[in-house]
Amino acid sequence: MAALARSLKSAACRRRTHVQSRLPSSPNAATGDPKRIFDPPSFASQIRFSLAAANRFCGEREAPFRDMQTTPLAPRSPLQQQCRTFRECATAALHTSVSDMPGFAWVTLATNDAYAMGALVLAHSLKAVNTVHRMHCMVTSTVSDAVRDQLFSVFNEVSMVDVMNSNDFENLSLISRPDLNCTFTKLHCWRLTQYEKCVFLDADTLVVQNSDELFERSEFAAVADIGWPDYFNTGVFVFKPSVDTYRRLLEFAVTNGSFDGGDQGLLNQFFANWRDMDAAHRLPFIYNMTAGAIYSYAAAYKQQGANVKIVHFIGTEKPWTIQPSTHRSEHVNQWQALYHSKVAPCVPEQYCVLASSQHVSDLTPNVNRSSQAACAAPTEEERLQAWESGNPDYMGRDSFDNIMKKMEKSLNE
Repeated sequence: MAALARSLKSAACRRRTHVQSRLPSSPNAATGDPKRIFDPPSFASQIRFSLAAANRFCGEREAPFRDMQTTPLAPRSPLQQQCRTFRECATAALHTSVSDMPGFAWVTLATNDAYAMGALVLAHSLKAVNTVHRMHCMVTSTVSDAVRDQLFSVFNEVSMVDVMNSNDFENLSLISRPDLNCTFTKLHCWRLTQYEKCVFLDADTLVVQNSDELFERSEFAAVADIGWPDYFNTGVFVFKPSVDTYRRLLEFAVTNGSFDGGDQGLLNQFFANWRDMDAAHRLPFIYNMTAGAIYSYAAAYKQQGANVKIVHFIGTEKPWTIQPSTHRSEHVNQWQALYHSKVAPCVPEQYCVLASSQHVSDLTPNVNRSSQAACAAPTEEERLQAWESGNPDYMGRDSFDNIMKKMEKSLNE
């Protein structure tokens, strides 16, 4: 037995010497401590990914860091089969596209064909700014098969979700947005637990500069709402998928509802401590700039416009409902240019939203009734309500140019 023990000890020493010969030299080598030859913090600082990400790549999702991995992990891919030590796995991760590592993802939602067009343009805008993270689109059965096929071709993942209605038409009518009835469907994003962290983007947003740094923020991070800054706007937010959070959100919705009938009211009630959190949870306005801000805050936009990273087309008018001859917004121009160059050539003609002067509701057969109401031209009463609630049609009738023309006409009369 003693002889066997000596033999095993000798073999272990030879194995340790072999492994150490493959590791880089370190200032700690002089100490003679084999556990200190491979300095984890020093090595970790040389790679872009966290140690947790490298562990996941090796097949150990939450495994602790190991100084020397002498036993190969169970191979899960040809690339992983080539990895013999933890260091080699981490080095290989450097040469692996982040899109192959599902830790982080941009998430959006399309509940009809019109918003699916927005989602497609959003995806192409993310690609244009060279995001390194995956893109996931949640879709409902109200999206046409042909349009859904295009979503599959552009997004890394597309998942089917059920429509969740708030049915709070009374509160939704107060903000002149009956189309928001189905926005509770957005809550499904907390079920995407295959991801470690996500950034949700409404389908009516446009990414104009790389914003990957948002994934460094913690849940829950969002931009203050332009109309009531004590609340956050839910067009862009950082969150951590969790089945438990999803369950508690549903229970909260059933018990408390939403003060505005939409997801924004619900999430502001659920994450009520957001206003008291530190600055890390309050995103700068550049990550969710409302398109109308270029008119209403012209001086600030002139000063900070070059820093804007994500544009949000809030309100009833969307880039896919505005014909090129009726707007002056540079961001609508950007959206439509991307649509015409990347989306329209791949979408069947009957789903093209800017093919003629027709309204989008006439061009998309699977838009539900509430969405059609949102796309219809607002009445004078609805326009007045939107104006008084701080949500005028900055890109259409209430644009700066139209207001100036009306003022000039009044002065000349």
